[in-house]
Amino acid sequence: MSTPKRLRVLWLCSWYPSAVDPFSGDFIQRHAEAVSEHADLHVLHAIGGPARTALSVQRTERNPHLQEWVAYYPIKRMDQRWLSSFQWLRMMWQMIRRYRATVGLPDLVHVQIPYKSGLIARYLLYRYRIPYVVTEHWGIYQEQTPDRFGHRSFLFRLITRLGYEKAARSISVSDYQSQQLQTYLSPLPSQTIYNAVDTRFFQLVDQAPRPFTFLHVSDWSENKNPAGIIRAFCQIRVEFPDARLILVGGKGVRRHSICRLVQSIGACIQCEGEVSYESVARFMQQADCLVLNSYMENSPCVIGEALCTGLSVIATKVGGVAELVDPVCSELIPADNEPALYQAMQDMIQKSRGISREAVALRAQARFSYAVVGRQLDETYRSVLGLGIVN
Repeated sequence: MSTPKRLRVLWLCSWYPSAVDPFSGDFIQRHAEAVSEHADLHVLHAIGGPARTALSVQRTERNPHLQEWVAYYPIKRMDQRWLSSFQWLRMMWQMIRRYRATVGLPDLVHVQIPYKSGLIARYLLYRYRIPYVVTEHWGIYQEQTPDRFGHRSFLFRLITRLGYEKAARSISVSDYQSQQLQTYLSPLPSQTIYNAVDTRFFQLVDQAPRPFTFLHVSDWSENKNPAGIIRAFCQIRVEFPDARLILVGGKGVRRHSICRLVQSIGACIQCEGEVSYESVARFMQQADCLVLNSYMENSPCVIGEALCTGLSVIATKVGGVAELVDPVCSELIPADNEPALYQAMQDMIQKSRGISREAVALRAQARFSYAVVGRQLDETYRSVLGLGIVN
């Protein structure tokens, strides 16, 4: 039997890691790595930055089946958005011309964030009859979001709708997000494919006995409410004086304010700034329970990462969080409810010995690993193209 043809897929990304912002859209990059085990991918992304003095394109071969092309352009004044959009479009078209000259036409286009990139995909559909699918990651479709979609400018909403409505399939990272999109955008055939976890790093490892350790990973923004976690942990320390809390990911002004709060309390809390993806995995391997105390969420990657590492999870019941957690080792609480958070932390310490971390990790890997997510994406592409599923 002949080996099925690997599809040639072009990704148009409005968010993606770059030298300007190495963490922007890193979850999109993990989806790309996952599906590149099955298809040949070229990722195109353009971004401006004040430190850039000239137009340039950086090409990276992340693996033999995944090439990343990131175009950079200078931004002299942040208020000149029209000029930035023009430069963005110019660089994207330049990369598409190079792609056609060196690779040819793709079998399919995958748009990551339909705003702007969706218009290019729609043109390619019109000009070359190349179908496209779209994934919308943006949390602006939630009613709790101050700058939600309905409050955006007419032009923003029009561009997004035009780029979205002609897609052959809408892929969401949560059922919740899929339902929210139906409120504002044209109904499309849809499916949910969760964010991918690199289980080379996020896996269970044997650890020496240690005090029970809670872990929080985020940017420490107001939405993540790390101050509420700190206050609840201070109450936990009264009953469980050996318990520890590690805070990872803080940056900017919020990092300084949270660190000052920790210093004023003097509790056993470890504060870490932004760290690499691999370092997050190491912190998880040193912990017992992830705590996520957000007011709003879509489909937070950190929950899948924690579960693949065998951690228990305490999280607020917002957005798509309830879809991600493992009911055996997780507790969901209302948002902005510190008594409930304190009780959940207390309960987790007491029942932790009865939870098999190995079983937690195995169940999570069956949902979030590259092997699973990559196969789901490839099957979606083949379904859109009317091709058979590869076993």
